[in-house]
Amino acid sequence: MSTKSVIKAIEAVEVLDSRGVPTVACRVCLEGGFSGFMQVPSGASTGQFEAVELRDGQQSWYAGKGVQRAISHIEGRIQTAFVGRSFDNIAAFDAALCELDGTVQKSVLGANAMLAVSGSFAKALAHVQQTSLYQLLSPKATSLPAPMMNVINGGRHAANALAIQEFMLIPNGFTCFKDAVHAGAHVTRVLGELLKQRYGDPGRGDEGGFAPSMHEAHEALDMISEAVVRAGYGFHQVGIALDIAASEYCSDQGYFLDKEGKKVLSPEAWVDFLSSLVSSYPIVSIEDCASDADEKTWQLATRLLSSQTQLVGDDVFVSQPNRLNAGIQKGIANAILLKPNQVGTLSEMIVTVRMAKNAGYGTIVSHRSGETEDSIIADLAVGLASGQIKTGPLRQSDRLAKYNRLLWIEKELGTSARYGYAYARTDKKEEVATC
Repeated sequence: MSTKSVIKAIEAVEVLDSRGVPTVACRVCLEGGFSGFMQVPSGASTGQFEAVELRDGQQSWYAGKGVQRAISHIEGRIQTAFVGRSFDNIAAFDAALCELDGTVQKSVLGANAMLAVSGSFAKALAHVQQTSLYQLLSPKATSLPAPMMNVINGGRHAANALAIQEFMLIPNGFTCFKDAVHAGAHVTRVLGELLKQRYGDPGRGDEGGFAPSMHEAHEALDMISEAVVRAGYGFHQVGIALDIAASEYCSDQGYFLDKEGKKVLSPEAWVDFLSSLVSSYPIVSIEDCASDADEKTWQLATRLLSSQTQLVGDDVFVSQPNRLNAGIQKGIANAILLKPNQVGTLSEMIVTVRMAKNAGYGTIVSHRSGETEDSIIADLAVGLASGQIKTGPLRQSDRLAKYNRLLWIEKELGTSARYGYAYARTDKKEEVATC
């Protein structure tokens, strides 16, 4: 083993995410002056099957949201167990970390503590090998992901009446990432102007997207569609994606069309409603179209809609290999959202990515609503050739850090960079200038 990868120290600090809520930052220091640093994100609409995010629960400190216990685990048990040891790859390090915790859901050390250490070590190892993290994951990586750009917020992310959590742009009809980002920025600007004219100040949601005073999904979809056209693009170039976050607004009676639960549809009527949206608008992806515990509705939606659009499992899979495998066997979804903090280590997420690809499922590396300026998911998306990345609107530095990192990666890759992947519902593709 290389002496350069011997762990010298592991330190952590409680920092704040984009909502002003505490989260974990960690630095792993190796012999020879090499180090890696990571800040962990946190979700708002979290799935019940996610790995445990350790919070202190003391109301006198950040209303119970503090992460001092997670910090103490990093600088205590984890540091004691790892200092002086050497690991030549991420998988071996993460396996030892999981063994130290000893639980499936990371309930002893906390997934937020474990991911902070896992990501920091991965970055440190890339530093040792004098390469970028995406190249450490795959020396032949060339694929830039199609971005899902959150433009209108609803659900738990906004104070309006929209039950659907996210309305997103996917600028998939381009030949380079730079042009895709430009298109997304242009449509976002036009949309902002339209929203201001018709709704006044649209405000912002948790992730920085617009949060206008809307009540119906059709209102948001009509506005986004109009913005795409007014910006001068076709729907084969810029499509629409939805994150329903259905687990947040459902009951034994069915699925809510509004936050108050006054308009409730049966599972069959709910899938018909989604089908009508896909038929009426250029929707190329729908995330969490059913509750994480509602297998029958998931199967129905997959059977009826998967040939028309991408159906993404988030809460139902929570990035975990065992849950994805069960979903594949039961015919649930045709794509998976990947959030490292849902499972707890990078290696476990990588296993999930491989399983998804082997089954022909689409893969989308994703941010969380409570983000930091850490751009690790950009490297993960390229290194794992995920094809898609969900990293929010082109607003706020915590989201822009990921886009900017991808623009740098495209620059580094030069003529070998490749772009273009999404479930577009058209065979017609207009050529645009190659970057």
